[in-house]
Amino acid sequence: MASAVISAIGKLIKVGQTVYSYYEANNAKATITLADAVRLGNSVNVKLFAGNEFARIQTARGRFYDIYLPSITARSSIRKADITGSGSLTSTYNSIRSEGDAVWESLQKLAWIFTNNVLHVDDYNFFARLIGQGHVLLLHMHAVILNLRSVELLDRVDLDNFNLLPETLTLALYLSTGLQQVTDMDNRVRNLRLGQISGVSTQYIKVGNMTYRLYSWADSYAKLSSTANDQAINGDKVPARYSDQSSIYKDPYNQVVSKRNERVEYIRGIYNALTGDFLADVIKEQKELQPVIDRRVAQQTANSDEVLLKTIVVEAPPEIEGVVVGDEAAAEAATEEK
Repeated sequence: MASAVISAIGKLIKVGQTVYSYYEANNAKATITLADAVRLGNSVNVKLFAGNEFARIQTARGRFYDIYLPSITARSSIRKADITGSGSLTSTYNSIRSEGDAVWESLQKLAWIFTNNVLHVDDYNFFARLIGQGHVLLLHMHAVILNLRSVELLDRVDLDNFNLLPETLTLALYLSTGLQQVTDMDNRVRNLRLGQISGVSTQYIKVGNMTYRLYSWADSYAKLSSTANDQAINGDKVPARYSDQSSIYKDPYNQVVSKRNERVEYIRGIYNALTGDFLADVIKEQKELQPVIDRRVAQQTANSDEVLLKTIVVEAPPEIEGVVVGDEAAAEAATEEK
């Protein structure tokens, strides 16, 4: 069981390492990482609110992967003395704990901004992608903390030990909150962007004694000036608007609807390639990780109950001659007689 969480976290890390651009095949922009925070920070709508939080996450990410994690994995073994007192890894351990807390706080602030402001869909798209990576980072950091906390308490790694229950419950909180937030963000961006493609409208045009129907729809999306062309949830391979008029020979309604459906699927594909597929992978791995964490919580709780039972000494109450235990009135009378 000890390796199950680490293995599952590892899959999430692999998902979160790189988000591939829709245009990767054309080598226009190979990867998207947390460096996109710079572009997002230039957005007039959010730079005053979100810039600092993204910077904190980006800084924590750099330190964790470039300094803290290599410092830990370079050791063949880690003992309690290494991460407590004046141990060589004490500062590293404490930094991971404090910066993990900072990442969690920043993610909650960003989630609040995301859900309580009216922003451009491009901003929401960047929010969703970067916060998704932020949650992957948080889970990785806390998985490391969980292992080091075990060493701190037990001088060995025993992730089923009941003393680790608070840390495991924290990991469970991070996981459930992240799953909900990433799912909500994915749904919001997807629905907002596809909602910019209008339904098919009908306009009646009278020409002499004849009345014709003009069917039309249009995609109203316009990217932010700060959004790079290859990051816009847009494309021109499928028309962004279409209309057709009925005649005595035809009613083109179904064709107009079909053209709209083509646009919807085209835009959905672009969004998925930019962000949606990455978030779907994160959500999938988070869902698979949940039962692993739940089982660990159950095991730690069971171990805690077992230890508790061993520490309770059950003794029968002193028995007064001729009195049945539990008969308080008789016991009192017998005491008085004596």
